[in-house]
Amino acid sequence: MYWSRDVMIETDFFNKTMPRDRALQILRYLHFADNERADPNDRLAKVRPVLDKLVANFKENYIPSQETSTDESLLKFKGRLKFRQNNRMKRARFGIKVYKVCQSTGNAAGYTCNLKIYTGQDRTNEDPASTAVVLELNHHLLNKGYNIFIDNWYSSPDLFIRLHQAKTNVCGTVRSNRKGMPVELRTVKLRKGEVEYRSCNEGLLALVWKDKTDVRMLSTMNNAQMIDTGKNDKHGKVIRKPQCVITYNLGMGGVDISDQMSATYHSVRKYVKWYKKLFFYIFDMAVLNSFFIYKELGGKIQLLDYKIKLVKEILVSCVLPTYSTRGRPHSLPSPARLSGRHFPEALPSTEKTINPCKRCTRCYSTGQRKETRYQCDICKTPLCVHPCFKDYHTKRNN
Repeated sequence: MYWSRDVMIETDFFNKTMPRDRALQILRYLHFADNERADPNDRLAKVRPVLDKLVANFKENYIPSQETSTDESLLKFKGRLKFRQNNRMKRARFGIKVYKVCQSTGNAAGYTCNLKIYTGQDRTNEDPASTAVVLELNHHLLNKGYNIFIDNWYSSPDLFIRLHQAKTNVCGTVRSNRKGMPVELRTVKLRKGEVEYRSCNEGLLALVWKDKTDVRMLSTMNNAQMIDTGKNDKHGKVIRKPQCVITYNLGMGGVDISDQMSATYHSVRKYVKWYKKLFFYIFDMAVLNSFFIYKELGGKIQLLDYKIKLVKEILVSCVLPTYSTRGRPHSLPSPARLSGRHFPEALPSTEKTINPCKRCTRCYSTGQRKETRYQCDICKTPLCVHPCFKDYHTKRNN
């Protein structure tokens, strides 16, 4: 539709930049790696060069603020793929799982610092997959005083203690059956608003708070203090929450912000080949990261305006090849053809032809192939002088 000749949606910008057939040809042959040199054991070999390059740029061009969150996203894909996931908790349900580390606060909240594509090969002999993912993705942030927020799939006392020893604070929800959790906190029964907690010398706090259901938390950056939220319930009582719960709610939204903004004005389309869809997903992530850096530097425009401006600057900075201007005739006539004064004129000469000819639009619409040397001076539509010129400008159904 970008190259449509329908007068309601026709846009000259795309035609002037690149012909439709050339754009489709590029998409058809889009490839990122040499199959003969690719590692047969690497399931991401199709996109490995561009993936490694962009992830390296994400780390090099911006240093995130102190609060980051680690979570997973799901890129919708229903085709055949060894590492396709089925997650009923996600809206897409079927797709490619992506682990991400994103900044959680500030103007650049949502900036993706690091990512990893799940390929079904995460298991190691030493650590559970959930622990290994957090340590791998946050390796470049350790021993720098960062605050990391994770959900209950990743959390375990062992992981929290190891991160705390690496001078990195961590806070997150946790499942009651995790290895190392205090036994007395697994079966404790509380009334709404009550808290039970345990702590150890390694600086780890395990807490259970009764809201509508039991909320279980682990933290190495908070204590068990209850804090006034500044809100009242329907009975007028002040709502109080544990400090670690408030901290978690403020710091866990980085990946959600990234996913939410990536879903607007995205370039991902439906593809049979998984690596093409994954490439455009990462491409959108790179554009979004550049937008966050732009905001951090004081930029004020919105994401859509930023993307339009970015496209214009790219076209100005690059040299496009000269494409042939010969294209398809208009499939739909202009509405202006039925009003005003229209006269036939000779087609203007070109560098190669003094008396050029073009296919008659009226004859073409009826399945005939006739060429003419004349066009309408207003519509600029090639037409036979008789009878096509008269029919084109007087009959509504052409």
